[in-house]
Amino acid sequence: MTRRFWRLGAALALGLSSAAAPGCSSSTSPSLNLSVQISDPAGDAPVSAIVPNPPDLVRANVDVNRGLITFEILFAAGWEPATSFLTIDLDVDQDATTGVATAGLGVEYEFGPGGIVRLDGMNTTVVGMPTTESSSNRMLLRAPLELLGNDDGRMNFRVRVSHALQPVFDFLPDVNLPAARVE
Repeated sequence: MTRRFWRLGAALALGLSSAAAPGCSSSTSPSLNLSVQISDPAGDAPVSAIVPNPPDLVRANVDVNRGLITFEILFAAGWEPATSFLTIDLDVDQDATTGVATAGLGVEYEFGPGGIVRLDGMNTTVVGMPTTESSSNRMLLRAPLELLGNDDGRMNFRVRVSHALQPVFDFLPDVNLPAARVE
């Protein structure tokens, strides 16, 4: 288990057991209406003998509207939600020198189907749970911006996914590319 997954898992266990994290509700904070689509080549996920068909990211659609942020993540054929771990690294202040340095971002939040975690150095705090939907090639995650420190929706992000048996990631955009921007 990688250190990042351990940190996310530990934070979720602590945060969910305390029941202090607010749920997903509509936000009253002002926000912009923003939208971005980012594509990733199909077939670039690391393949191994153990995982011949790993989760393969192909597109992310991000919408910010009425105080809510929605991530629609699309996968190549064969994606299995039960064996995949998806995390969206968010740099809400768009400053790589703040937050936790990760693949060219200064990550303040990890956003995934298991929860939204605020990173503050070595400290983590579960701030809430997104609503999620998934189908054969798609996962939809939605949460109010108030869970992201009342951010206005402008942010940098990178999506990563791995298989339970293979801790190698597929990234969107790939790590050799600049992070995606919602502006």
